[in-house]
Amino acid sequence: HIAKAEVTVTVDSKVKTYGEATPVFTGTVEGVVEGDTVEINYLLTNNAVDKNVGEYTITAQFATAQNNYTLKVVTGTLTVNKKDVTITADDKTITYGDAVNFNAHTYTHDGIVSGDTVDVTYTTNYTIGANVGTYTITPVLNGTYSNYVFSLDYGTLTVSPKAASITTLDKTIAFGDSVDT
Repeated sequence: HIAKAEVTVTVDSKVKTYGEATPVFTGTVEGVVEGDTVEINYLLTNNAVDKNVGEYTITAQFATAQNNYTLKVVTGTLTVNKKDVTITADDKTITYGDAVNFNAHTYTHDGIVSGDTVDVTYTTNYTIGANVGTYTITPVLNGTYSNYVFSLDYGTLTVSPKAASITTLDKTIAFGDSVDT
């Protein structure tokens, strides 16, 4: 009876940012007898899906059954880091005396992953009747987002002057008469 030779696979650790494609897993294979070919598959343990931020164990297995070898695996780690995203409140213009309606207000962002949603509301330092000018629109995140690190950039609320109209009354007076108002 001939003892099986031991193949040692040392799995390389990998790093990615949330939302990026999973990197190709690799490793170093030692102990294969010269002239033999052994194929190795690399995978996450327990068929884990690396969707969220965290650490996942990368392991290895023979691609096909091996009669002449046993497998020793030194696992690696896939680290999924948080994604940096900037949310910028879009600018808005209203007319003096109007209320600010943020119900349909929007923002721009530089990288929220497709399929993810972020609940953003807005506040401003403007109050009805405040002077014509510019005011700050502040985006506010509602909820917890463990896969992201957010930076929030302000927008500008511009309060424009209200058009004024003056109506005069048509009156006729004789020279020297007093003017009734």
